[in-house]
Amino acid sequence: MIISLVGGGGKTTTMFYIGRYFAKRGKKVVITTTTHIIKPEEYIEIDSAKELEKVEFKDEPVVIGKNAGEKLSSLDIIEVQELDKFADIVLVEADGAKRLPIKIPREGEPVIPENTDICIVCMGIDAVGEKISEKC
Repeated sequence: MIISLVGGGGKTTTMFYIGRYFAKRGKKVVITTTTHIIKPEEYIEIDSAKELEKVEFKDEPVVIGKNAGEKLSSLDIIEVQELDKFADIVLVEADGAKRLPIKIPREGEPVIPENTDICIVCMGIDAVGEKISEKC
């Protein structure tokens, strides 16, 4: 199952919450991105989905991507679409919002894998009642 998260604030927090929930219940969980995410302390740098065959899944999600300095960047989108062959749950941060609560996508955004089963749209609550020009 592939779950993609798009929109504004809350994607990363929500993605890790869902990931930990399922991993603690014995599911093989992968967290990745089709854009960039802040690099967590523990991650695995891979180039292809098939490399997950060698990964030992425990009670925490496995975070994967390519090293991009302070961030992790995406595998090729074709590889992201193959991840569900090697994990029970794949969580994809499929949109960047530069830490703003609302996201208005540009052309070509968000980058949602074609085989996404569930798409969750996020928005930061701190945008409610504010001018849109100040929050996106």
